[in-house]
Amino acid sequence: MQRTTVVSAVLAVSFAFGFGCGAPMKPTKTVKIGVIIDRTGNNAEPSWSDAVKLAEKHANAALTKAGKDYRLSYELNNSQNDPATAVQQATALVQGGARALIVDSSQNDVAVNKLHYDADMGNDLNVPIMCGGCTAGTINNPNATATDMVDQATNRNALGWNFRGIMASRLVAKVLVKEMLKTANGDANGDGKFKLALYGSDEAFGRATLGDLRSFANALHPTPLPTYKEIRHGATVDANATSWATDTAKLVEQTETPTDGGMPVADGTTPDYVVVANFSAQQAATVRAYKTGMYTPKMFHVHTFRINNVITTLGALAEGSEGVSHVLIDNAEAGDLFKSEFEKEYGKPIAYRDATYYDIAMMFALGVMNAAQTQTDVDKLTGTEVRDAVRKLSDPAGDVVKTGADELGKALTAFGAGKAVNYLGASSPMDFDANQTVRSKLARYKVENGKFVDAAKFDCVTNDDCNALP
Repeated sequence: MQRTTVVSAVLAVSFAFGFGCGAPMKPTKTVKIGVIIDRTGNNAEPSWSDAVKLAEKHANAALTKAGKDYRLSYELNNSQNDPATAVQQATALVQGGARALIVDSSQNDVAVNKLHYDADMGNDLNVPIMCGGCTAGTINNPNATATDMVDQATNRNALGWNFRGIMASRLVAKVLVKEMLKTANGDANGDGKFKLALYGSDEAFGRATLGDLRSFANALHPTPLPTYKEIRHGATVDANATSWATDTAKLVEQTETPTDGGMPVADGTTPDYVVVANFSAQQAATVRAYKTGMYTPKMFHVHTFRINNVITTLGALAEGSEGVSHVLIDNAEAGDLFKSEFEKEYGKPIAYRDATYYDIAMMFALGVMNAAQTQTDVDKLTGTEVRDAVRKLSDPAGDVVKTGADELGKALTAFGAGKAVNYLGASSPMDFDANQTVRSKLARYKVENGKFVDAAKFDCVTNDDCNALP
């Protein structure tokens, strides 16, 4: 297990001058938040942990200014995007006193939350979990079904331990289909049919996203119904495996019969579009094989392509690649302040999902601050208290709290007065619905001159229409 404990250094003198108050109370207690994020695996972005550390810094600055006797410690772990590793780390973190957990991918989130629903009552974590990359539509879905009843209960989240800090890929799939239909109603090659070749990882995120693509294609192009070829690969297939070339050839050569649960297309013609939904290192491997094969159908990607390591890996081969992701930042002042603070702190531009992980860390900071108002000793703070406090942070009648240390200070004042708050995040409004999931804006992106550039944005916050923004 790889673990690096990150505890913000709190210098009393510098904070006193920085916030214009007297010498703050020396902190005597620490509230731990466990962080399980892929840092070296197939879906890694190193800056995500930087965003968490920035939130930790802001939280502790606010607590210092307010004279509180406790500080927050976000304990970073490398999940390697491996569910077994994530479960091991989550268990150890909670046993070590963590009051909440931040996790990364859909498969890891499901594996960790499943501990609350399996037959072993002794392994229940009983702390809230918030996920920064779990975009599978089956997660926190009260109507989710599965052949395994433990899986079904986990996805339905009846006990309410799981929070989704990023919007599901369901509407990413819808926007992708709408974008494809703009060209000849999906018939890009002019043969009178709308044909999709779908390629994804055989795990929660990949399966759900491919299913969403089929559902929206059927709904938005009912006559005639689209035809499909679908191929799924193992979640842990190495980026250097030879299967990428074999699979991409099968995607385009529609007379091939796919394996791994795919659906064959018998008309013998090439697809209008190829859509890829797998992890970032696998996205890069897919593009390399596809462009090396010089196939002509347009390829679209989902949000997992929009990770800097993909461009670093592919180099010039990444040019022109397109897809749909969540926006980098939102909400004007809240997003702009986060961007400014992050770039000042680390001397580098923000990356995709940095704002999401910052917001998740802030939500748990606010949850602890809120719960601590009614707990005389934070050492006795429970996961249940933190979970219930987090549920109160999306109150539309509450005081609006944005990003940064000063805004957290406003929240502490509000909590002390018994008032509710409504956190407005850098990535989205961060308003949890009844299923503890958020909604956000989306962006159609393209790689130009080695950078991700937004070509259009879509508002999916208020409804499922996801209308284009001006």
